[in-house]
Amino acid sequence: MKIKDLKIGDKKVTIKVQVKKIGEIREFDRMGSKNRMATAIVEDESEEIDMPLFNDELDLFKEGDLKAEVPAESLVL
Repeated sequence: MKIKDLKIGDKKVTIKVQVKKIGEIREFDRMGSKNRMATAIVEDESEEIDMPLFNDELDLFKEGDLKAEVPAESLVL
């Protein structure tokens, strides 16, 4: 499946994407716990799309990475 084929509510779908860019990491407190967040721009042959990354996910994704299985519900449509 390609990014252009995704629809809101798609679940149990994974797609292959490349991480084009990761934005500035922001830190925030939530309920007394420190958290980190950044928005990544990921792409495939059809389109690019935003993907929010939180906490430990920031350590798993690097610019230029090719990721084989990204859950569709992780992407911002």
